Amino acid sequence: GGGGGGVGLYSDGKATVRWVVLNEANLLVAAVHQASLVLPYVEALLRETAGAFAARQQALPPEAHDGLFPCDAFSPAFDALVAAAEERAAGEKRAARKQRTFAESKKYEATRKAQREEALGHRR
Repeated sequence: GGGGGGVGLYSDGKATVRWVVLNEANLLVAAVHQASLVLPYVEALLRETAGAFAARQQALPPEAHDGLFPCDAFSPAFDALVAAAEERAAGEKRAARKQRTFAESKKYEATRKAQREEALGHRR
């Protein structure tokens, strides 16, 4: 990924690394997870985390940048970003697998067809 906030990707089959580089903030944010996990929210989470962390760092005077990691002061903000990303992903998954109503199902059509045939005396 270049300096524009694009997400870089590398996978060796066992692990996947995704990263965002914000050159203007001298910041690289990376996520590493098992390659077998499907985490559709990681790219958005990386961009959101990089933006939030860069904003936090820019708000601090340069002498307050200690360069120490992990940055415990950012942990609550990061936890909130993760929770929001996971909730969005869960909501999208629920919406994608929303069950059809009975009226939308094939079983409904079959039942209605059988009722019509029975009413018209077209029994089998």
